[in-house]
Parts: sequence; structure tokens; C-alpha cells
Amino acid sequence: MTLPSQTAPSSLLSPSSHAVVSATAPVVAQHADEITARFYSNMFAAHPELLRVFNQGNQATGEQSKALAGSVVAYAVQLIDPHAPSFDHVMRRIAYKHMSLGVRAEQYIVVGHYLLEAVGQVLGEAITPEVGAAWEEVYWLFAVQLIGEEARLYQHAAVDPAQPTRPYRIVKTIEETADVISLVLEPADGHPLPEIVPGQYVSVFVDLPDGDRQPRQYTVSSTAVGTRLQITVRRVLGKNGAPNGRVSTLSARPSQGWRHLGGQRACRRSCADALRFPAAVGECRRWHHDRAPDCGAHSPDTTAATGDRGPR
Repeated sequence: MTLPSQTAPSSLLSPSSHAVVSATAPVVAQHADEITARFYSNMFAAHPELLRVFNQGNQATGEQSKALAGSVVAYAVQLIDPHAPSFDHVMRRIAYKHMSLGVRAEQYIVVGHYLLEAVGQVLGEAITPEVGAAWEEVYWLFAVQLIGEEARLYQHAAVDPAQPTRPYRIVKTIEETADVISLVLEPADGHPLPEIVPGQYVSVFVDLPDGDRQPRQYTVSSTAVGTRLQITVRRVLGKNGAPNGRVSTLSARPSQGWRHLGGQRACRRSCADALRFPAAVGECRRWHHDRAPDCGAHSPDTTAATGDRGPR
């Protein structure tokens, strides 16, 4: 592959990497979906514990792979094209989502290893040491900006990423329709409800009957009672032979076996507190991160987090 010699305009990329990325971005973009699909497959095979961080429904449909591919390509393009649309709003939205999942800075090392490995596997001999180094620079520019933004949000909210939850309890369930249920939550620690802004969501992890744990985000549907917040869950029905949504089916039918919900928080300018709240009905065990001691039948705790849709 012959690479052009050029001086980079104002860019975070080094001049040599700017030239390489400019020459190879079309090829990477063409194969981006395949690269990200390979990345997730390799990473989950080596680190199955990360399956609990990623929405496996989006993995099954390919939505997550496409989203990652689009983000990486768009970020690279704005590094080499001064006329490309700003990536700032996308960066902030990703940071909010990562906070809602409790993503930590050290996890970017794992992601970077398997993403760059996938680039090499898919593009083969086209990835010379020079090309590989340039795209590694792109990745770490992306990662460092996200790490910094996420650290800023955690600090602004006075939240330790390793201990981000706050106890909440489900005080009421409302069956809205045959496939929709609303859950009314209140803080279990006696402190006031945090400020909630329009569009904000709670991020929850649901422990499924087969032992899997899956994250989901639900918009706060009401704060009419100042000491409580409400979320609404709709059961996702499968189409074209696809199965019903695993998490929404369980969540929308608490009488058929709620498991624990858990997670961390995402923030806007002012961040609402992370939540930990008990299951509505059914047997549940308390858990916090990797520990899962049994809890009493009358106060099974679960965990979730508040967040928002990101900047609009």
C-alpha cells in the first residue's frame, strides 16, 4: 500500500498517522461492520464476564456492532477532515451511556486490544505496522477523550465508579396494559430524591432465571410525587420468528419472577443518584457487584442507576 506524504492540518493525530488514516479510512469504513462483529466475538470469548455489561439483544440484532462501527469511523473522519461534522455531541452521548453501565477506565485496555486485533484479522496484509500504529493512535485518542469525559461526569456527581449505587425500593406496580407495567420507586436510605430532568433514564441490570445478567435503560416516566420516581417497561414482542425480549418479558411481568436489577449511573449537567431497589414480587437475592449473598424475603435488594438521554 502506498501512502501519500502530507502535512496534517490542525488535528489531534500526528502528521504521519494523519497521512495513513487519510489513505486507509475508506477501506476501514468499508469493512467496519465486519471488524466490530469480529471484535465482539473475540472479546466475549476471552472475557465472558463482559457479556453482563453489554445488551445482548443489541448484539443479536447486530445493532451494537453497527453503532460501534459508525462511531469509530465518524471519529476517525473528523480527525482527518476539518469540514466533517462535530463529534462532540456523539462523544458526550457515549460517555453518558458508559456511565449508566459503570464503565471503568481500565476496561478500555481490553476493548482496545480486541478491536485492533479484529482490524488486523479482517484486513490482513493491508495492516502493515505503520497502518496498525496509526489506527491504534486513533483508538487511544478516542478512548482517552471518553475516559476524561466520563471521569469528569463521575467527579461532578461525586460518584466512585466502583461504588456507584444508592438503595431504592419498589413501592408500587401499575399494570398499564397487558404488556406494559410501571414501577414506582423511592429512596430506601431516607434521603431526598435527586433532581430528575426531562428525558432522564434509569439504567438497570436484570438477573435472568438462567443466571445471566443484562442491562437496560428505562426513561423516568413520572416524578409527580416529589419523593418518588416512576419507570415504565414495555414487553418487547419478537417479530419474524425472533423470540420475545428476555429482559422486558421478565420485567413487565414481576408476578412471574422479578430478579434483581442493578447498575450504575449516567449524568447530565447535574446528576441524579444511582439507584438500588428491591424486586416487586418473587424471590430475589441481594447483590452488589460480584457478591451475591442471600437476603431476607421481605427486603430483597436490587440495583439500578439514574441517567439521561444525553444532550439533545
